[in-house]
Amino acid sequence: YAIKQLFQLFPQFKFQLFYFDKTTFYKIFSFSIFVFFSSITSLIIYQTDTIVIAAFASAALVTYYSIALALTNQMRFINSILGGPIFFAIAHLAGLDDREKNRFMLFKGTKLMSALFTPIILITIIFCELFISNWLGPKFLLSVLPARILMLYWLVNGHLETVSGFLTAKGYVKIFFYINLGNAVLNLGLSIFLVKAIGIVGVALGTCIPMILTGIITLFICLDKTKVSLKEFFEHALLKNLIFYFIPGILSLIAIRYLPPTNILLTLIYMGVIFGVSELFYYFLFM
Repeated sequence: YAIKQLFQLFPQFKFQLFYFDKTTFYKIFSFSIFVFFSSITSLIIYQTDTIVIAAFASAALVTYYSIALALTNQMRFINSILGGPIFFAIAHLAGLDDREKNRFMLFKGTKLMSALFTPIILITIIFCELFISNWLGPKFLLSVLPARILMLYWLVNGHLETVSGFLTAKGYVKIFFYINLGNAVLNLGLSIFLVKAIGIVGVALGTCIPMILTGIITLFICLDKTKVSLKEFFEHALLKNLIFYFIPGILSLIAIRYLPPTNILLTLIYMGVIFGVSELFYYFLFM
């Protein structure tokens, strides 16, 4: 009504899209619409687990699963922070369309990203029981196994942030949407099926398994688009790091076995120190 009155009071006022161009409009939205739909599928993947638990198991179990989910969401947050700078470099190189530089960035980006992120996941998985016990008390230890299962995916994803960044920078967002859609459907179906048999552990498995499968699919699609063989990717981006991962893993196990932390502050300090020491080893021995 207000707009109608405005045009009546000011008949000389006209609304026109002077710079509207169908080609540009189509190019922008053919990219962004699939990014938007992928975001919707991500909501299904990450936000429907608690609904499934409440509907098919018990509302009381939602509390325990929410703790596991909170830890996993922190991993997502850290992954996003670490992956941000790498993505901008990838986008720049993708625009240059230099095959050798793209290969270098794929190998180097994967190697550095996983060297930073994967130790965090390993340390958190190993310290998970002590972390939850010292944080919330032993009554919440039912959250430990679902948390560890959910974080298993990030052991895979820690090596795929650069890979997925390449596909996005190259404009393959439609492929991502279909991958995420398949992930969401399989996730929801498996979670509903498994929750009736094994409770919140089943929901965690129903989330973890599809994400690992879609992560592997994403990797093979990226290798195909960048003309990189799996052997090359393994040798140049993964091999040394797989050896390096023993360092944070062994240090964490030694700390828990011989001098376990007794409160949440000490637990966080232990985890931080082990991460820092591991990264120093990486810098001097593996760089």
